[in-house]
Amino acid sequence: MEYVKIFISHSSRDREIVKLLVDLIEKSGKIPSGSIRCTSVPGYGLELGSSTPDRLREDLAGCRVVVGVITRNSLKAPWVLFELGAAWGQSQETILLLSRAVGNDELSGPFAQRNHGRLDDSDSLESFADQVVRKLEVESRTFEQRKTVIESITSSAKYLGDDPAFDIISSLKEFIKPGAGRYPGKDFALVDKLDVFLKIDDPDRKGAYTAALQSLIDSRAVLAMQSDEGYAVTLNPDFSTM
Repeated sequence: MEYVKIFISHSSRDREIVKLLVDLIEKSGKIPSGSIRCTSVPGYGLELGSSTPDRLREDLAGCRVVVGVITRNSLKAPWVLFELGAAWGQSQETILLLSRAVGNDELSGPFAQRNHGRLDDSDSLESFADQVVRKLEVESRTFEQRKTVIESITSSAKYLGDDPAFDIISSLKEFIKPGAGRYPGKDFALVDKLDVFLKIDDPDRKGAYTAALQSLIDSRAVLAMQSDEGYAVTLNPDFSTM
């Protein structure tokens, strides 16, 4: 019987970046088959016919390290809170990786005092990979073998976050350069397409980002106009934004 050694607690809505985390773990060391439990990633989920609560409880009790992927989505997911609470109750080593949309002050209880990593920080991910390899006592692979995956994770975490409104505000702060253009007397960014501006690769997400942009426009947090050339967008300096 194969025993789970790494348990990844996450929201199914974050499956794309979690798939990259699984890839990073496997490229970081010679991980035995069946060692990773990640229910949203094909090949790492539960067996057909198994009892979800019972099997997850067994996996949590028997694993060596629990990885908590903390995003806006997972903060609202009852199963994630249950899994991390169970890990704490069993004194399991738990590594938290936070998205950029989650502030340090949003962690509560015993996890508020833990040293955590960031999904958009390459140093955090490198330390995470090394820690997992040491904990599992497996042979480590070279940095070059994991470098590309780390770059993919940090890129995804930066541009495909779990809070569309937060992404729009953050991207505008980085994208707009003084002198780029003028919009009602203010600097603005002229954007060909919303998905290019936000670097959205997943078409299923575009609707959420479009709705979020419209909400920000309606609230006057973001100023925008649309023409044949595309969107002219800027932050409203008179509005308190996130």
